[in-house]
Amino acid sequence: MTALAADSVRIYSATPDPEFNHIPVKAGVVFYEGAAVAVEKSTGMAYIPVGNTAAEDFGGFAVRGVSNVGGANGAVEVQVRRKGEVTLTALAGTPTAAKWGEVVYATTDNDFSMTDSGSDLPIGKLSRFVASTDVKVYFQATDVA
Repeated sequence: MTALAADSVRIYSATPDPEFNHIPVKAGVVFYEGAAVAVEKSTGMAYIPVGNTAAEDFGGFAVRGVSNVGGANGAVEVQVRRKGEVTLTALAGTPTAAKWGEVVYATTDNDFSMTDSGSDLPIGKLSRFVASTDVKVYFQATDVA
């Protein structure tokens, strides 16, 4: 898969109870619905994951699209679902039922893998294997407390 260029409606399980948050968006960034959101550790601003765990934390999945093109840092906020279970498709790294509980990583807002290339952003764990192209992932944003 590639980075999002349009909204991508994700399927979320009814449980666990979802949690939401609003995160200020870095200047020049566009989020589409369903995008994985990274938070820059040094500024607290949301941006597209770039695979740099030293500089970013996982913020959740964008609830709806938002654009900060032409805006200053923090001019708009992205609402994120920060906790829950999401269905992901085309997961790299050969997911199987035997990989239950293993970490799932994001490399862009729409690319996910069972394999860490060294600095990929951990977003959650494989919670249910449905098919080789369809898995459930329990995710939780990085705690700030």
